[in-house]
Amino acid sequence: MMGAKRHFTIVKRQHLANRLKAAQEDHLHLSFLVIDVREPENYAKGHIKHAINYDSRSLLNWTRMDAGLLDKLKSSDKEIHLYFHCHLSLIRGPSSAKHIEKLLGSDSVLGKKIKVFLVEGGWKGWKREYPDMIE
Repeated sequence: MMGAKRHFTIVKRQHLANRLKAAQEDHLHLSFLVIDVREPENYAKGHIKHAINYDSRSLLNWTRMDAGLLDKLKSSDKEIHLYFHCHLSLIRGPSSAKHIEKLLGSDSVLGKKIKVFLVEGGWKGWKREYPDMIE
């Protein structure tokens, strides 16, 4: 075996909602990114507050980290959490999270620890449970 594989962690929607509420209340610089991997037209119709969009079709073809995403990682705190989701978080979200873990290659990038998460239930569950936290 060539080394231990890293695997993303699946988190409940409430976990992310708590992170978003805390960041909003404290007016702190976000130490996490919410990455919506649905198609841009679906993202434009509504998304989790503060989420950024990277369509899974393009993200899964990346051979190295996207410069725009790297810039966002550079501006964050020491430990960065990446929360991925798609419509249901069953196929595109997990595939994208796994691909980003592979591209990161280690636990730290730019001297910062990176943790990858998948939001259980995806956009469908989120908009039903947290309608006040969508844009």
